[in-house]
Amino acid sequence: MLRQWFIVVLIVLPFILNIGCSKHPKGFPKLYPCSIALTKNGKPLHNVCVLLKNETVQGTWGISGTTDISGTAIIVTSLGEYIGKGIPNGEYIVSLDEIIHPPNGKTKEEIGKLPEEELYKYIAEEAKMIDALRIIPKEFSDSNKSPLKIAVKANSNNKIIINLDDYTKP
Repeated sequence: MLRQWFIVVLIVLPFILNIGCSKHPKGFPKLYPCSIALTKNGKPLHNVCVLLKNETVQGTWGISGTTDISGTAIIVTSLGEYIGKGIPNGEYIVSLDEIIHPPNGKTKEEIGKLPEEELYKYIAEEAKMIDALRIIPKEFSDSNKSPLKIAVKANSNNKIIINLDDYTKP
């Protein structure tokens, strides 16, 4: 009896251990490590969503990362539920979206209870507040207008530093 359980465990165990492990999706590109550090005025920029766009890499995957307190984003490539650490090699346009939480903002529940007229007024006021708090110029958030470009090389660490002062007018 013990021997039968041992055989069952040997047969079933590999399947149990494989649960939750994503397999590389078919057609998914080879990924290379990439991190992007953002600075402005000599200071790291944190809470910035870094999005990468490549005109030649075809596919339905997304390539992005979010900067931490040190201003560094670890770039990942995702397709559905699969997330791979790294990025296909090639040239990319980088766009940046700040994650701004206005002070004294309302909760989702409070916003949901606002009458329509007050809701539009609140949204307009919050948009003005967010624009006032913005550190990164708006042109960097549009991948069609962003002047930020990077090249990711195969078999390289791809530790990229972007100083926004190099791209903004004084």
